Amino acid sequence: MLVVDDSALFREALANFVAHLKGVVVAGRASGGEEALDLAASTEPDVIFMDLMMPGLDGLAATRALKAMSPRPAVIVCTTYDDDRLRQAALEAGADVFMHKRDLALDAESLIRNLAGQPGIGARP
Repeated sequence: MLVVDDSALFREALANFVAHLKGVVVAGRASGGEEALDLAASTEPDVIFMDLMMPGLDGLAATRALKAMSPRPAVIVCTTYDDDRLRQAALEAGADVFMHKRDLALDAESLIRNLAGQPGIGARP
C-alpha cells in the first residue's frame, strides 16, 4: 500500500494507522504524483491512498498514469474536498473510490481489504 499526500503530517498519520492493521504493509509514502509513480513502479502496491490537490503532478494525473500501469493498483482518492465535479473527475481518471478524509477512520480497513481482494495486502511479492 502507498500513501500519497503533500501533507507530511497526514501522510505519516495515515501510514501509521494502516500499518497497525493485520496483514497490511505500507510499501511507501510519497509527497506528490511523480514520486508516487516512481514508488508504484518499484513496489507494485495493491492499494494507493491518493490526495487530489498536490503541487506538481496532481492526484488526478497521477491516478490516470497509475491506472495505465501493470499490474494496475486500486486507487482511493482521499481529499478534504466534497465536490461532485471533483468526484466525477476522480472516477473518470480511474479512481476506485472517492472519499473525504474525515471518513478514513471508519472506512480505511474495509476499503483496503476489499480493493486488494485478499486478507494480507501491501506490495505484491
